[in-house]
Amino acid sequence: MLRRKTRVLVSVVMFFLSFVSLLAFYKLEASYNEKTWKTITLGTGLKTGKEFLYALQKKGCGVSYYAMKMIESPTFASKIAPKELKIDLVVVEVADLDLKNGGTIKDIYTRAAKRGLLPCPAEAGPQLRMQYRDQPVGERLVIAMDSIDLPTGFSGIFAVEYPEPSGLFLHGGNDGTPEAVYPANTHFVFMKLK
Repeated sequence: MLRRKTRVLVSVVMFFLSFVSLLAFYKLEASYNEKTWKTITLGTGLKTGKEFLYALQKKGCGVSYYAMKMIESPTFASKIAPKELKIDLVVVEVADLDLKNGGTIKDIYTRAAKRGLLPCPAEAGPQLRMQYRDQPVGERLVIAMDSIDLPTGFSGIFAVEYPEPSGLFLHGGNDGTPEAVYPANTHFVFMKLK
């Protein structure tokens, strides 16, 4: 019992330390007051990648091959919130970050950080897919997050979308390397500091 409590405590500490390090890295200058688009819950009791995949299937959500491999990865499992946590999300178009011709992941994340926005925990991708049931047909939202490296060499980030006629879908085939370029009309989901 003591060993389990110690593991949970270590997980909680590691989870929150990752956000503190992000703040220091981006040298946050929160001068904007971004409006919350949606609040989602992390740490809903799902503890493994297999449990996440089962829950997505049960909710009728499609999952791409890369998203499945990302969820099954040890990196994803190590970043699952150990207890319930609500986070506020903001959707930002790349052009609204003064990147009218698009930009790299590094530029997008850096400019968003100056507005008080941070990359989401990896768990936010599958959780948003399950909790955003009324997504409009044709909408695609890329999750700003630390990429998950797969053994194939691919480094991916999640996206949630509703492509007609496939239904609600979680993608993982989005390049998450710092040099990856995204067009100006791409919509990213960031986490907002409270």
